[in-house]
Amino acid sequence: MKTSNLRQLVFGTMIAAIAVFGVVYAGSSGPWANFAFAEAVMTSTPAQPLNLRETGSTPTEVTLAWDNGADYRPDKETFTILQDGSVVATTTATEVVVGALVPGSTHGWTVTATRFGATSAPSVVANITQVMTITPAQPLNLRETGSTPTQVTLAWDNGADYRPDKETFTILQDGSVVATTTATEVVVGALIPGSTHGWTVTATRFGATSAPSVVANITQVKANTTLGKPRVPSSAKRTSTIKVTGAVSSSVDAYPVSESTKVTLRFYRRHRNASGALIWGAPRKTLTALRPGTGSYSKSTKLSPAGTWSVVAYTAGDGQHRSDSSVRSNSMKIK
Repeated sequence: MKTSNLRQLVFGTMIAAIAVFGVVYAGSSGPWANFAFAEAVMTSTPAQPLNLRETGSTPTEVTLAWDNGADYRPDKETFTILQDGSVVATTTATEVVVGALVPGSTHGWTVTATRFGATSAPSVVANITQVMTITPAQPLNLRETGSTPTQVTLAWDNGADYRPDKETFTILQDGSVVATTTATEVVVGALIPGSTHGWTVTATRFGATSAPSVVANITQVKANTTLGKPRVPSSAKRTSTIKVTGAVSSSVDAYPVSESTKVTLRFYRRHRNASGALIWGAPRKTLTALRPGTGSYSKSTKLSPAGTWSVVAYTAGDGQHRSDSSVRSNSMKIK
């Protein structure tokens, strides 16, 4: 065996033996209790800290936090915080509070990690503007921007000192919380047509909540859809296509009727029950006709088997348009 290979074998065996020795005697109360085994790091220079971010703020202070890079050694690394490139703090934690800032000022923050005299690359710059007040300003101009009988769309304007990435809005209906959002618009549903509610919105930032907006009192629109009696031929062959038509009268106060609202047609065939009586029974076919809001609906289909048929038209309760009554066509003889 070559000398170099022999040296590698001996060295490898020694390392393995030390590792096993460390496992066996780690935590021992014997003579090796104070023996220290060093854990090898993966690189001489620590990895770049990640995800530098603001986790809290006052007009004159900012709280910064970050995530450890790969190969982090919690007992060996020190973090240096830089404000616009100048060192302002050091810590062994992964969060720091920096003070003596000017309200409304903007700064570029970075952090580096140092281990055994070697310093990492700086984190990605976090540009942060100081808030003007601890409590966010009151949201302004709360208003209705859309409505159906059972839904309302609300929008509002940001108060002064708005922080788009830090504020959450809470929507209250008659004083009770019904929704939260980070946007400045929200849709609230499950409302009763014609009902009136008082709406407010608040802004929350770093645990501090603003005064509520001015109350917006909004009354839900009412819906009314009336269907005309389905018109069908008096007779037709099973191989023929029949056309069902009818009139629609729809209104939603001053709001236009949705073109997506449908008229449902149910086709019944009269038959004898177990007692021999002629009944309509369950629907044999259900189809959707197009479109209330255009003044009429229509649908073409074929019916089988032969017998006496009838059609019932109604509007489904889709949350926007409702019908209190259904209508049945005259009978059709299908041959």
